[in-house]
Amino acid sequence: MKLKIQIIGADGIVKASAAGTDMVRLVYREAYCPGDMLHLETDTPGFVWAKLEDSIPDTLAWLAGPYRLTVPFGEKRANYSPKSFTGTVHLLQVRAADEKEIQG
Repeated sequence: MKLKIQIIGADGIVKASAAGTDMVRLVYREAYCPGDMLHLETDTPGFVWAKLEDSIPDTLAWLAGPYRLTVPFGEKRANYSPKSFTGTVHLLQVRAADEKEIQG
């Protein structure tokens, strides 16, 4: 499974990108700006483990097409940890789930 992670600015310009097979990691070394989006893509629908913020647990999800998460600011961040989406270093990672994880 080919995977891609991108940080896309409000203006549509890609600020950072990483791609890999079965696993991809992206270290983004800037503060997020209002309107920034986290963009995930795969070439094959399937289950993935996604970690889009180090203060949020890994999430098992079905990824069948592009997924975008607008980085929350202001009141939209109220449901997240106070540390979420802050600072100037962000690690994003996505990997294909194996059969045992899917069956579990």
